[in-house]
Amino acid sequence: MVCNTVGPFLKYYREVVQACLNAGCHYQDTTGEQAYTLKVEKEFGMAFAEKGLVLAPATSYMFVPLQITAELCLEQGGIDTLECSSVPTVMPTVGSANIIMMVLLEKAYL
Repeated sequence: MVCNTVGPFLKYYREVVQACLNAGCHYQDTTGEQAYTLKVEKEFGMAFAEKGLVLAPATSYMFVPLQITAELCLEQGGIDTLECSSVPTVMPTVGSANIIMMVLLEKAYL
């Protein structure tokens, strides 16, 4: 299993994903890059499925604590509405800034 955390994924994904496929290894990453997610599925999805391997892009860790907390609240019962917010409190890294610039150049899908 490889968990790729190095972006921008649009720039660096092919080598890592191909290496996982060649090695018979499951692949996961932490991106939120929509264009990349669509490209990696189109290019590699069928090949991973044929080998029985998991190809799991966009399993971002950033929202996991909020999601776990929300699930725990909802399990308690008696709650009919739950509003959540996740607000980053750090400056983007150089890598994140590069990702933002690359994503702005890609076609967006709704």
